[in-house]
Amino acid sequence: MLWRVSYGFFGRIIKIGEMPVKYDSWGHISSIGDLNITYDVWGEMMEIGEMSVNYDCWDRISSIGNLNITYNFWGQIIKIGDISVRYGFFCRVSSISPLNIHYGFFGRMTEITIPQVSAPINGRLNHQQIAALVAILVQNEIEDYTCT
Repeated sequence: MLWRVSYGFFGRIIKIGEMPVKYDSWGHISSIGDLNITYDVWGEMMEIGEMSVNYDCWDRISSIGNLNITYNFWGQIIKIGDISVRYGFFCRVSSISPLNIHYGFFGRMTEITIPQVSAPINGRLNHQQIAALVAILVQNEIEDYTCT
């Protein structure tokens, strides 16, 4: 299956496949499809749908619901629950198992694909896959696409 990633005028993602991505007045992602994302007064994520977001002492996301997040030595997410995260060129995420992420010439996400064997029945990503994508998007905002 293939989900195209669409961007709006200001370079923000506005759609992933058929799932609209909405933003709040502060510029934070407020929902992806039917999954709402809430923030506290300091702008840190509190919940993704029904899953609470917890932080560690370095102010990194440590878990989303029952999905523990594991980081490597350089601070990159390598595992979200049982989901492996792999990196390609320029330290960009190339897969969030079984999702494969493709980038365009300017380094923007253009497509998300999944092997037909693992494709969801309704053609939509499940809430855990969306939560994993949100964690990676937050990491990308912080890391500025550079290897450390």
